[in-house]
Amino acid sequence: MEKVFARVDVQKNGKAREYDVIAIAGDKIFVVDVKSQYRSEYFKRFKKMLEEFFDWFPEYKGKKIIPVIASFNLSPGVIKQATKRKCLALQMGGEYFDFVNFKDLQKIF
Repeated sequence: MEKVFARVDVQKNGKAREYDVIAIAGDKIFVVDVKSQYRSEYFKRFKKMLEEFFDWFPEYKGKKIIPVIASFNLSPGVIKQATKRKCLALQMGGEYFDFVNFKDLQKIF
């Protein structure tokens, strides 16, 4: 990772947006949506945030966005939805966070 930003608050034209984590790695940008308990209804909001990302950060246009959801515990249904939406899922595994669907998605990243 070249740069990692946490709790990024941006304002533009009277509007505001907060991104939990943004990590830059070469030609990729990992945009991470963090929740203590991730629910399926959060995907819609996260999708909108991803669609608007380059409006807020035009300096990163041309890089590939890698969407990531993160939580202490992800239900099997949320992991399945994340995989279907081509979104990496990160959850607590012992003392560290682990990607729980990386093997299913590694070919597209």
